[in-house]
Amino acid sequence: MIAVYIAFCLRAAEMMRPDWLMLGVEVNLLLLATPDAWPAYKRLHRATYVAVKARFPDLPLGFSIAGLHFLGLSDDADAALQQREMAELADHADFIGFSVYPHLRFNVPQPLPADFYDPFAGFGAQVGKPVGISESGMSSERVRVGLWRLPGSPEAQAHCMQVLLEAGQRLGFVFIVNFASHDYPALMKHVPAEAQYLARLWTYTGLVDAEGAAKPVLALWRAAR
Repeated sequence: MIAVYIAFCLRAAEMMRPDWLMLGVEVNLLLLATPDAWPAYKRLHRATYVAVKARFPDLPLGFSIAGLHFLGLSDDADAALQQREMAELADHADFIGFSVYPHLRFNVPQPLPADFYDPFAGFGAQVGKPVGISESGMSSERVRVGLWRLPGSPEAQAHCMQVLLEAGQRLGFVFIVNFASHDYPALMKHVPAEAQYLARLWTYTGLVDAEGAAKPVLALWRAAR
């Protein structure tokens, strides 16, 4: 299986010629959900890093971390364990990405404080690697998921974006990615029933609404480019 994954990553790098290549996405979720598989994943990651770096020595290779879990804000995640294991994995990485969606947990402080992103930069300094935000977004509407209504409003979305962009400048993030360009409520009717729960979480994280009309967050995004 390691050889197969290495071949996949090499082919992706050859075909796409990316500026950055993630070898794993939100890898700390595996550590949380299936801890018995974590040692095997570390072997996979290290072998893949060595093989891809040998073929593409100038291509930055990294992995991403689910930020709220990393901070211990989600699903009983052990923040100390997560940070220790992510630091070990970072020995075979050129950069670290974090995915951050402030509306997904009720214990994330709202409005988002100005120093919310500081722990991610601190981790980068600890391991000596640059940090980027590989996924981000805040809902501009309250969304019902099961019995829960997640927070969201155009004002909250704009505030979270302002905090993120200012943190990116202050902390030196090497990139920031917003998850969606457009809201996608119409798409939801085509999403299979078993995927509705997850797909609904990000429906209103776009910079524009479903018809392409600008939301307040768009002006902030454009001003920062």
